[in-house]
Amino acid sequence: MANEPNQESYVRRVLEETREYERRLREDNEGLRELVATLECERVALQKRVEELEAGANQQMSELSALRERLTAQVNANQKSTEQQLAIEQQNTNLANLYVASYRLNSALDRAELVDAIREIVINLVGCEEFALLEPNGAGGWQICDSMGLPEDFLASMTRPDGVLAGHLKSRKMHVTDPAVLSMDELDVSRPSASIVMSVGDETVGAVAMYRLLPQKSGLEPLDRELFDLLAANAAMALYRLKLQEFVKGGK
Repeated sequence: MANEPNQESYVRRVLEETREYERRLREDNEGLRELVATLECERVALQKRVEELEAGANQQMSELSALRERLTAQVNANQKSTEQQLAIEQQNTNLANLYVASYRLNSALDRAELVDAIREIVINLVGCEEFALLEPNGAGGWQICDSMGLPEDFLASMTRPDGVLAGHLKSRKMHVTDPAVLSMDELDVSRPSASIVMSVGDETVGAVAMYRLLPQKSGLEPLDRELFDLLAANAAMALYRLKLQEFVKGGK
């Protein structure tokens, strides 16, 4: 019976410690709930902020893409404008060259001046330093009246009445050969880059046969064909006029 008070004291102490432990647990749980609630609020806030940043980044990417498209369009427009400007400048240069060439042909006062004008057109405008200027010899054939860059034996073969070139000239039609199919190593009298017959009405007054073009020129251009037409028409009239002048002077 003497131990009963001690046992009761022990039980009370245990109960008190248990209650204290439970109280602490409740406090800890309450603190954890508050912490969880706080962290959840922060998570929601951070998630919202991330979504806002992503939306802002997407908008900026869209704006950047739109700016790139506008920049590309502007660059293309500027390039097109530059190309058009260059084309216009080239056309103006071509027109100026045609005008000067036509003026020189029409204003030639003698045969030497006309030949110089034709040479300048062929060399400087067409870009050919292997050519010959021919005239009818009065016997149904041709004779060389001026040439450049062609050997004597080649020139002699050009005037053969049974040659291919003579056939081209006899047809009185312009013949143009694509320079891409011409040999750059060997001359072929039957295959000029261009042969142009100069005639007035039914009378043939001359012809120009051009062979290899300058190395830096890969082919014939639209301006070259206009120059050929100019030689066929204006040079023909100029040569015909000079022949009439020579005839009149000779008659005197």
